[in-house]
Amino acid sequence: GHLLDDSALIEKAKRHIDHVLEHPDSDGYLGPKHLKENLWWYRWPHAVFFRALMAHHSATGDRRIVPALARHYLSETSPHTGRRDICNIEAMLWTYERTGDRRLLDLAVKAFENYDPMFHSNSTTLEGMLSDERIDEHGVTFNEVCKLSAILYGYTGKKEHLQAPVNAYRKLERDQVLIDGVCSGCESLQGNDPLDSHETCCVPDYTWALGYLLMASGEAEYADKIERACFNGGPGGVKSDFKSFQYNSCGNQVILDRHSNHNYFMRGNDSMRYGPNPHTECCTGNVNRFMPNYVARMWMEDGRGGLVASLYGPSRITARVGQSQQEVTVVEETSYPFAESIEFQIRTAEPVRFPLWLRIPGWCRNPEIMVNGQPLNRRL
Repeated sequence: GHLLDDSALIEKAKRHIDHVLEHPDSDGYLGPKHLKENLWWYRWPHAVFFRALMAHHSATGDRRIVPALARHYLSETSPHTGRRDICNIEAMLWTYERTGDRRLLDLAVKAFENYDPMFHSNSTTLEGMLSDERIDEHGVTFNEVCKLSAILYGYTGKKEHLQAPVNAYRKLERDQVLIDGVCSGCESLQGNDPLDSHETCCVPDYTWALGYLLMASGEAEYADKIERACFNGGPGGVKSDFKSFQYNSCGNQVILDRHSNHNYFMRGNDSMRYGPNPHTECCTGNVNRFMPNYVARMWMEDGRGGLVASLYGPSRITARVGQSQQEVTVVEETSYPFAESIEFQIRTAEPVRFPLWLRIPGWCRNPEIMVNGQPLNRRL
């Protein structure tokens, strides 16, 4: 809604946001009572809902959100260690960054260190990610949990917190990424056979996780993977009007009807057809995220006063850059990925010097950079 400046979408979401923020428990807990009382894995909905709060805050600066999240987590009504409950680490650390309250960081680290994996799989523990063993986990869960270590790295600086997810996604690419650029997962991670498939849910969760790997490592390969998944795997599983999609999508599927599911999971049913809600509501809510995931990672800061054009598309960004933190606007004009020419217009009231990083896609063998119509005489 905010990306499109769509007031109807924003208001639709804001009704839920306002209700939750205006009805906390006395201890600060946010959300339904039944989620507060069940300490298995049902705090995962908080992690998902709080992403919406984080996005709304980034767009509006709503001053209610940060203190409300801090009170919620500091109520300590859950250890956030069981199954996907651990995904709350993402919002904990986001809140810590904005409050500086060390207790939130301690809670996140403690939850990570005491994680009780879903289905008792070792693949998403620190030890499992660092090993060379093939990943054995539910596909969406792997992406939801594995990224947390990369996020933690930004706050702890511990090398193993980055090495673990980097190694885990190397193994995923080796064993379980399909031709459309998305990991297999039906529902568990499978292999990379031409007839393996993935949930549509895997596309947004995979690309969201890769965004954190990109931020933590600075390696362009993760942007390449986001691009590949968003431009191939995502659109392949969704109708062009986004009103129907596949629960399971396969790059080599040629028949889509009520009996064409060829996976071991629910074989012979209609989960590979296009429909508005084929079997599970999670994909219905999730399918809308993969293109916003791409947009959210298009522009980044380099931490030294510079800008990074990490993913390409028509866009405009205004930011403060350079040592003097001078405001500049960069306008990107392109038809990418349908054309390979990209033009950046840098608009500034006064002369300014700042780094501008341009990602060269892994598929591009002969890049050329022109500055004011003249070739940049620098080795690429």
